[in-house]
Amino acid sequence: MKAIKWIVGVMLVFLSFGALEVSIFSFLCLLISGLFVLQPTFEYIQKLAKWSISREIRIVTVILLPIVVVAYNGYIEDQKKKAIVQAEKVRYDNLPQPVKDSMALAAKKQEEADSVIAVFAAHQKKIDDLFSAWNGAHINLERGIKKSMNDPKGYEHVSTTYKYKSDKNITVQTTFRAKNVYGGLVLNTVTAQSDIDGNIVKIISQE
Repeated sequence: MKAIKWIVGVMLVFLSFGALEVSIFSFLCLLISGLFVLQPTFEYIQKLAKWSISREIRIVTVILLPIVVVAYNGYIEDQKKKAIVQAEKVRYDNLPQPVKDSMALAAKKQEEADSVIAVFAAHQKKIDDLFSAWNGAHINLERGIKKSMNDPKGYEHVSTTYKYKSDKNITVQTTFRAKNVYGGLVLNTVTAQSDIDGNIVKIISQE
């Protein structure tokens, strides 16, 4: 228990010096709290004050002062943010009207650009979900190819690429190996059109 008190006390004293950057008040609160935890300094304070401090007051002081510091520092930080916002508002209010109009137009364009980017990201996510995370194949196209094969177990995916045909359709090209009627592996390429829900609209070519 004594070791814990020493650790906590020393830590509070060290923190108090760091709090100097914030305010003298925070420094004093943490320093007093730390000195109250450390038995030698606590006894020395009582000796100087010529006052016997009760155990209850000691505990309340040690617990309460750090809480006060946290609340006070939060208040100071909040006030700083408000001051910055107010200063920026004053600077903006003092700008010439043409500059304000230009900034408003730029903000509107940025908002529109962000909206377009968000729509594209959602669209792209939907496209990405059409492809297998394991081998990159178009899930429904691969399923259709296997269904049309005499020996689906002989299917071996090689590569799949796609490009946008429109905002609702993509053109998918997949290359795979498959067993022919003689049991040999043959390289095949299928190009198909898929909608963004993964449905195969049509097979464009088979090689």
